[in-house]
Amino acid sequence: MSDVAVAALPSEVRNVFLISDNTSLVPHLTSLFPATCDLHISPSVSSMLDTEKSAITLILIDCSSSRWTDTLHRLEELQKNAQGSTVALLNVPEKQSLKQALKWPVLRGIFTTGMGADLLLKGFDELLEGRYWFSRSQMNQMASFRQAPRTPAPKIAEALSPREMEVLDLTSQGKSNADIAKTLFLSQHTVKTHLYNLYKKIGVVNRTQAVHWYQENH
Repeated sequence: MSDVAVAALPSEVRNVFLISDNTSLVPHLTSLFPATCDLHISPSVSSMLDTEKSAITLILIDCSSSRWTDTLHRLEELQKNAQGSTVALLNVPEKQSLKQALKWPVLRGIFTTGMGADLLLKGFDELLEGRYWFSRSQMNQMASFRQAPRTPAPKIAEALSPREMEVLDLTSQGKSNADIAKTLFLSQHTVKTHLYNLYKKIGVVNRTQAVHWYQENH
């Protein structure tokens, strides 16, 4: 785990929010936090931001109660509206590709489904102290994202929807339309539509050109 630290958070009562529809998680998670933490549960980012809590110390996104694409949308929303908070993903499937999630600077920790209570406890303590909780492989992935900015490709990429970016990423991995449809729980027709739309946006006419563009500009 990373030992890079930033300024510690205040020792006063701290608000921890769980973004989830699964209220059964609350008792177990509450037992893992110190008495100075108040754990709240909210079904969405918007409802959490509408609360009257003056300061949100830690935000946990439960990945077991929503699709991965919803998790990515929540990270994007928090990046825009809660940059001062510490955000972590909870109950992430161990085989889940984390490439898109790790690109959001607001994300500071990941807890997979295989982690026991001891690791959860240690990880929560690290996050509450203003540090990070990533595995070595996750840190290596984030380091690989650090590259000189390109123009105008990033502006074009910004025009792609999160779903189109997912489709393009899977396409670059050599996945077929059928594989992509199965991974994203879409029909093959919908996958073809996303590919057609993103081809137009990035100025290519086929799959090979799209993969080449992705490798050069991503």
